[in-house]
Amino acid sequence: MRDLIVILCVIALVPMALARPWIGLLGYTLIGFWNPHKFTWTLQNFRIALLVGGATLVGLAVTRDRKSIPWTRELVLMLLLAVYFVFTTLFAWSPGAAYEQLDRVLRIYFMTFIMGVLIFGARKIRGLLWALILGVGFFGVKGGIFALQTGGQLYVLGPESTFLEANTALGLAFNMILPLLLCLAQEQKIKWRQLAVYGAAFLTMIATVFTYSRGAWIGLAAILALSVIRMKRGLLVGVALALVGVVGIGFVPDKVFNRAETIGNYEEDNSAMTRVQAWSVAWHLALQKPLTGGGFDYETGVDPDRWLAYADRKYDVQGSTPRAAHSIYFQVLGQHGFLALGLFLALLACTMRSYSEIYKKTRGSPEWEWMGDYARALQTGMIGFLISGSFLNLAYFDLVYLYIGLVPIMKRELFTPALAPVPPNVSRSVRPITNPESLPGDSVSG
Repeated sequence: MRDLIVILCVIALVPMALARPWIGLLGYTLIGFWNPHKFTWTLQNFRIALLVGGATLVGLAVTRDRKSIPWTRELVLMLLLAVYFVFTTLFAWSPGAAYEQLDRVLRIYFMTFIMGVLIFGARKIRGLLWALILGVGFFGVKGGIFALQTGGQLYVLGPESTFLEANTALGLAFNMILPLLLCLAQEQKIKWRQLAVYGAAFLTMIATVFTYSRGAWIGLAAILALSVIRMKRGLLVGVALALVGVVGIGFVPDKVFNRAETIGNYEEDNSAMTRVQAWSVAWHLALQKPLTGGGFDYETGVDPDRWLAYADRKYDVQGSTPRAAHSIYFQVLGQHGFLALGLFLALLACTMRSYSEIYKKTRGSPEWEWMGDYARALQTGMIGFLISGSFLNLAYFDLVYLYIGLVPIMKRELFTPALAPVPPNVSRSVRPITNPESLPGDSVSG
């Protein structure tokens, strides 16, 4: 039955993608996170996202319902990174693994640019937000229920052979989506809907805890604290969370506390120290090859002696098995060198700054205030990525580039003269001209 439902949905979605490619992009986004075919018996290896994405690109080629790429500093930095990744791949330690990863990254970047062409206007932006909330939030609800049913004794994992499969990746995705769930709950006018979304957020928090990802735990603590500060009625939410925590702590299994203790005593934890060893490899590799690094996935298929030669000798006790850096910062540094890391950090910093600018721009404008609220929620989710990512090998995480890609889309709405918000004391008949160049280093087209 599930197989038939998925097939019928795909059959319906493909012609819609051809006729209205923006709907195809929403479907592509939802499928990319949700992966409904992974819950079937016969379609698990069927590349549904590729089919819908292909139909979307065909529709894009013929539709007039599109705009030009909204060039902002974020997209310029992404383009520079993409070009630089191609350059470093030419010198990769493991060419096969590097070219495979380069292909994945370029596809993510390409669809981020396509998103800026097809998504514009409040309805489409909200649709995209709903697609990512549903795609990731589904696993938050499912994982929370699973954790409650099993008493937290088993790990919460994502669907196999997807970018959400690992507990660390899933925990990071939960951290990034949680602020959006809270934002969605606060804008609901009907009580039962508001309670339902708050319930989904609560189950997502539970699911995050039982991913048993220490990086996700650290990010969750930061996100909850920041969300309470930023939310309307945040103090009330904070008190409610505190009460739930006090009541629920007695039901948390001991292995959660045992794992949490390793965060403070990381020097006694073998897993943590192998990461530190991998960081030292990335650092010394970048010092020797500051412009190229070792290329994508340099630890894959490499001679262990070659990898170990770049590690600090004091970590030799951890063995000589090549390992991933398990940090977005050391990952980019070791794979591509210092220049790439600078571009990557600049991209993240510009994204954070732009979300602050969008939030400030929408204050006092009832028509656009919703966008500012979501911009702040997206920024909070990015903070989760910056913190949790310090301990995770997810520099090319699909979800973060969707968050980055929303920046130029929102800017186009707010800084294009015909669309810019009107101050509450100015008549719409005398809408002021907003200069698209008002943000340093930006230009907006389309």
